[in-house]
Amino acid sequence: MKTNLFKAITLCGLISLASCDKDGDIIYLSPLEDTTLESTSGNIILTKDNANDIVMSLVWNGQDLVLSDTTMSVPDLLSTYIAASLTSTMDNCVTSLESSVSKAYTGMELNVLAKNLGVTPDMPTSVFFSVMNSVGANIDPEFSNVVEVKLTSYLIDMKKASILNTDKADTGLYLYSPEENGIYKGFMGATSWYNFYISEGDGKIWGNEGVAGSEFLIASEDYWNMWFPAPGGCYYTTINTSSKQWEALYVHSLTLGGDLQGDMIYDRPNNKWIYAFNANTSDLNITVSGQASKYNYATGTDDDKAIAANVAFSGNAESLSFSDAGASFVVNVPASGECSLILDLSDPSKFVCSVVSGSAIPDEISEYIWISGIDDGITGNWTFDNYAVLYDEDKLAYAGVANVNSLWGYKIYTEFDNWGSAIGTDESGLWSEGNLVNDGISIPQPESGLYLLNFGLKDMKYNIEQINSVSFAGFNDNWNMTEMTETETPGVFSSELTINQVSPYGCKVYLNGNWDLFFGGADGKIIYQSQGIADDQTLGIGTYIFTVDLIKGTYTLQ
Repeated sequence: MKTNLFKAITLCGLISLASCDKDGDIIYLSPLEDTTLESTSGNIILTKDNANDIVMSLVWNGQDLVLSDTTMSVPDLLSTYIAASLTSTMDNCVTSLESSVSKAYTGMELNVLAKNLGVTPDMPTSVFFSVMNSVGANIDPEFSNVVEVKLTSYLIDMKKASILNTDKADTGLYLYSPEENGIYKGFMGATSWYNFYISEGDGKIWGNEGVAGSEFLIASEDYWNMWFPAPGGCYYTTINTSSKQWEALYVHSLTLGGDLQGDMIYDRPNNKWIYAFNANTSDLNITVSGQASKYNYATGTDDDKAIAANVAFSGNAESLSFSDAGASFVVNVPASGECSLILDLSDPSKFVCSVVSGSAIPDEISEYIWISGIDDGITGNWTFDNYAVLYDEDKLAYAGVANVNSLWGYKIYTEFDNWGSAIGTDESGLWSEGNLVNDGISIPQPESGLYLLNFGLKDMKYNIEQINSVSFAGFNDNWNMTEMTETETPGVFSSELTINQVSPYGCKVYLNGNWDLFFGGADGKIIYQSQGIADDQTLGIGTYIFTVDLIKGTYTLQ
């Protein structure tokens, strides 16, 4: 397809290149040589498995504009687009502005293009590509040759937005948009300050707008991860990609009324609320209501600014609605005796309430595990004086710092003063890393010194890191690490600092100058991998002594 792009253009009229020597001078743009487009593929079947792979490349020859008067320079008028259409005459085409002479498409990008063109999923369809050169909105563009590609796309589900972790890996969880309008909702069981992104069905990833103080604004470019406020638990989450805002409704509690009376227990890892009871009837007519706190752009993550709210459920037990006011509904009881009422919020497209036999109340997760034998070269005994603190409930991961001087290795214990709760390692265990084994042998001791000890009770792994330096960063929104001075007390480090402005993200304590090894905290406690210490928001401008005790897990700023 060819158009008459390059007509005579008066220098003093349609374009301004330079001043005219005299009225009537005409400067001409010479015609471009024909642009030639080539494709690396002719028949492409798209699947979710090749969504991130390069599946097609287009290559074409570049063009330069030339004036009839070679003493004059050419302004940057030429724009080059890739045009795609369902017709060889390039009608109703979808275009993308290009800055090079080639374009590579991933499977996801090509699938989104197919959706925008109106291609029917799972049906082989001819899609035509051409290079379109243009020098202005009022001048017909010039098209290259047309390349035909046979394309089989797959359905893009815009009802679901996948929840990604901090590494942008799919968690298998999602939020739901029944109207496919870019507003996604659902309950999330979040730990304190949990970080995440979402990915829409077309592959677009959203995170927090990368600007300080905008915790509940979102962006698909130049973004950070989104994060929940300090309270860990049940959050009804709404992400609106149209308004580019999101909000988190923290559900403090849910209470039963009607045929059952009592407070439900939240099973965060499984995103369920549970109530155990003794059944003696076939049906229950109940209400479920509770109290919540709303965090949004106006409140930020400040607990004191969170907006109090009522929450409740209504409708049918097999498909409940969630709002600020509810109504009673009926739940069938399968058998008499010990039973559990379960409000299952794990599927954002359908909230379900049911009764099962037996108790489904989850086991309580301990905040600590104890490390014994780690310092028997100092104390002369195996004690329960050293411990690690839970920092990732999903992974059952614990971390702590110890002044190590072990004579015979050490073990960890899941119950205080209970020698029968020991976890050790196997024959392959090294001092630095290895497997955790119930009733295993002692974990080999490292050389004496200060160490960070990390234990995962879900994957049953451990790793140990010697601490050579301790630094902090973040006060005054300054993220250059400042090394702290070790005191006479092992594990205690101190530094003088002057606060002259509030940091939006607080301060973190880093080990060995490694951005991945850090402690955050609040209220005088430091916790591994936690959010920044934000005491500067209330202390005010001044000079302070910042002290951390890595072994006891405490800090002071005074």
